[in-house]
Amino acid sequence: MKKEIDEGFMRAAGRVHCEIEGVSLAGDYGNSVDGILVTCTKCQHELEAYGEQGRSVRYALATMREECPRKRRNRYYIDSEEF
Repeated sequence: MKKEIDEGFMRAAGRVHCEIEGVSLAGDYGNSVDGILVTCTKCQHELEAYGEQGRSVRYALATMREECPRKRRNRYYIDSEEF
């Protein structure tokens, strides 16, 4: 697969491992809410998400793909025993 470097194109996708940890986030009313912090092991980009269930993890990994500062369309994953 050819990798495009132009700004108008995304680079070829690969699998990238992310680290995940539970954190306490500020809620809408100043209260503390359980959440997660997902960190890309390639570029150290971080993303927070509310909740600690599977849906929150899937949201965070999908959003990592959209927000990649290097404009890569990677498939982000975590090890199932990590969280």
